[in-house]
Amino acid sequence: MAWRIHRAVGSQNECIQHQTGLLARWRDEAQRKARLGELTLSPQFTEPDGRITTAHDASGKVVNTVMERAFCLPDTVDPRGPKGK
Repeated sequence: MAWRIHRAVGSQNECIQHQTGLLARWRDEAQRKARLGELTLSPQFTEPDGRITTAHDASGKVVNTVMERAFCLPDTVDPRGPKGK
């Protein structure tokens, strides 16, 4: 699993504004499939804060799946969770 930061902002309000816009875009994108070379991308919005995009080859076989979630975390929280001992 890989974590990717979409954006870092200076306040909780800024984060919520960005999250709201990002989730609206993801909901909109989930209404249509897209092509990437020989692959078909099929995004699905997952309530309340994420999406899953599946890439299929020409035969319909799933070749990749990406799950994304939009969180607003305080700067003291590592999104990967606590470190093991």
